[in-house]
Amino acid sequence: MLIRQPPSGPVVALQTSVAEFDNGDATNPDIIDWSKGPAQKIRLVNNAVLNMYTGLTPGQTAWLQLKVRQDGVGNRVPTLQGVLVPGGTPLTFSTAAGANDILSLYYDGAVLYGTIAGLAFS
Repeated sequence: MLIRQPPSGPVVALQTSVAEFDNGDATNPDIIDWSKGPAQKIRLVNNAVLNMYTGLTPGQTAWLQLKVRQDGVGNRVPTLQGVLVPGGTPLTFSTAAGANDILSLYYDGAVLYGTIAGLAFS
């Protein structure tokens, strides 16, 4: 949601939505291309290294979200290439078959920061 306040008058909330881009099944390595949109999903069918910097514009900030879904087998582990995470410890994703996790990312124009926004949605 965008919030705008005209020079005179009340604050106005503008409803916005974006389509979720489907990256399909993860290959290894796989490229997440953010030029396709800030909301994306991928299904893990194996352990995969995810290249997360494609489509980002240096000097421009962005809020991004990636839904990571386990296939029907589960126990797949994604590796986020080049993403800074809290404490420098790799993020722990759900491994149950069919589990959905939400990865929240902030790009400050130079560095991509990531954290898990939610685990094991089913």
